Amino acid sequence: MRLGIPRALQYYYHFSAYEEYLKRNGFSLILSPETTKEIREKGLRLAPPEICFPVKVYIGHCAELIGRVDALFVPRVIKRLINGKPYYGCPKTLGLPDLIRALFPKMKVWELEILEERKRELLGEIEIPNSSPPLPGNPRVMVIGHPYLIFDSGLNFNLIKRLEKKGVSVLTPFSPEIANLPWEPIPDIAWFYEQHLLRGAQVAKELGCSGIILFSSFGCGTAPVTNEIIIRKIARSFGIPVLNLMVDEHTQETGIETRVESFLEIITRRRRR
Repeated sequence: MRLGIPRALQYYYHFSAYEEYLKRNGFSLILSPETTKEIREKGLRLAPPEICFPVKVYIGHCAELIGRVDALFVPRVIKRLINGKPYYGCPKTLGLPDLIRALFPKMKVWELEILEERKRELLGEIEIPNSSPPLPGNPRVMVIGHPYLIFDSGLNFNLIKRLEKKGVSVLTPFSPEIANLPWEPIPDIAWFYEQHLLRGAQVAKELGCSGIILFSSFGCGTAPVTNEIIIRKIARSFGIPVLNLMVDEHTQETGIETRVESFLEIITRRRRR
C-alpha cells in the first residue's frame, strides 16, 4: 500500500520513528514536497477559517498527495507520560484524522494507535539535531517554537538561516545538548509538546543565550499560555530580552526581517554594557 505522509505538523516531531515502523510493516511511503506557496494556498482554500495556520498548511499537504497514494497517514498522538504523569497533545491535532476524513471523504485515512508502554520504542524521544556551535564573541539565541514552524522554511521565512547569516548561534528546545539536561515539567501545563518548549526556555540562560525568540502562529490555542509563562516568569527572572513573533497567512517577510534586526540590535547593545 502507498501511504501518504504530509510533510507538516507531527512529521517534524515523529517521522523518523514512524518511517521505521511503517516500512517494517510493508508500507511504501510517499512524502508530500516541502511547503510551497501553492501548497499553502490549497490549504487556505479547503480549511475552515478558524483553525490555525499550520493546520491549514497540513491540509494543503494532504491535498497535494491526493491521487498519488492509496491512503493518508494521519497520526493521533493523544497522551504521553512525563515522569509518570499524563500530558496531552495539541487540542486541534487530536481531531485531525476526523477533519481530514471530512475534507477528503473519498480518501482512506490510516491511523496508528500506540500503547503507552511501547511509545518509547516506536516514537522515541523528541530530538531534532539543530543548533549552531557557539562562536567566540557572537551572541547565542534560543528560538522556541514547534518544529513544524521553526524548521519549515515555507512557514518561517528562513528564520534560523537568517539569524545564522547575521552571525548568531542558534539553539532550539530540540537540540541534543538540551535533551540530555535534567528537567522538571512546569506545573499545571497539560500539553506535552508545550512542556518541551518550556524546557528550552528554562535552560536558555544556563546555555549562554543572550535572548529568546518565540515563534508561534495566530489561532494557536496553547501558545498564548506558554508564551506568557516564558515572558513573565522565565525570561524576566533571567533578565534576558524576548522577541515574540506570531505568523499567519497574511504575514509578510519584511515585517519579520525588521523585527529580527531590531531585536539583534538590542542584544548587541546589552552585550556591550
